[in-house]
Amino acid sequence: MIKTVATDWNKIRRVDWAWQDRVPLDMLTTVVGRGGAGKSSLLGLMIAMWSRGGVQGSMHGDPCNSRIIGAEDDFNIKWAPLLRACGADRKRVKLWESDSLGPILIQENADEVEKLIRQQRVRIVVFDAVLNNMGTTTDTHHARQVRMDLSPLQTIAIKTHCAIIICIHTNKRGNNIDQIMQGSTAFRDASRSVLWVTKPRPDCIEERVIFTGKANFAPEGNPLEFRMSRVKIPSPDGPIPVWRPYLEDDESELEMEDVFALMNFNGNGVKRSTKRDSCVDLIRQLLSDGKKHPSVKVVDACKARGFSYRVVLRARDALPVQRTRTHEVPSMEVWSL
Repeated sequence: MIKTVATDWNKIRRVDWAWQDRVPLDMLTTVVGRGGAGKSSLLGLMIAMWSRGGVQGSMHGDPCNSRIIGAEDDFNIKWAPLLRACGADRKRVKLWESDSLGPILIQENADEVEKLIRQQRVRIVVFDAVLNNMGTTTDTHHARQVRMDLSPLQTIAIKTHCAIIICIHTNKRGNNIDQIMQGSTAFRDASRSVLWVTKPRPDCIEERVIFTGKANFAPEGNPLEFRMSRVKIPSPDGPIPVWRPYLEDDESELEMEDVFALMNFNGNGVKRSTKRDSCVDLIRQLLSDGKKHPSVKVVDACKARGFSYRVVLRARDALPVQRTRTHEVPSMEVWSL
């Protein structure tokens, strides 16, 4: 039966955020990245911060319960060490697994998941590898089947006022989020927010960046950087090394187009130019006379061409720029090749 619902201005409300402008409450969020990109590391850090009420958003200052849907062996090897390294309140972070040791299937177990969310007052639910929780007959490249399998999660999120996060891998190179996401674009379409976790350059070991690849209620792009640091945590088997992430405070100057360009090659096998590459060419041109130029003038000339200060610094570091200071008062920094 179809019903008519009257328009009521008094029912207008704002979006509530588990993580401001990145993870909305009442909705589905997809975290996408290659294996080893840092998806789990990022989520482990965020879960730890949520457990202490330390995430900017509607729940800031209000510690909350999170649940990870996966397998116990994987939880104790991957998630528990990470959560301890990040300082999580272990009473607020727990695992949900099937008593049959099989996967918790979204379609079959949706009612039970909703019931547990209410009983345990959960605000964050993470599907570690959502493909494992979809039906065995589901074609993950078929948009309609993917939407049907994921639809209960959206309903649960709305009814319980929680954030549901699913993780998927990238499967190929591309020029945008749609092209690199594993399976159907329905994974993106079914989500209100898509976070892409990646290395800013293929050769990075510790650096990572988070881009908002889709945002219905916040700015797209919106990049943040985080770093991975090796730490050791105690365990019954002795100290265990763990990669612990640290979020940077300021928004990154990186752009998705730059990172996609570094990931791809054009049809002639030549790597596509990035903003940093273009800025390198400009700085090389400005310093081509062999003289020493005040750094402020070089930076201003680059900014006038549309390059941000951070891109200028990255370009400077990619060149053999000699940096010295003049002996006059006040002293100034000068650059030369």
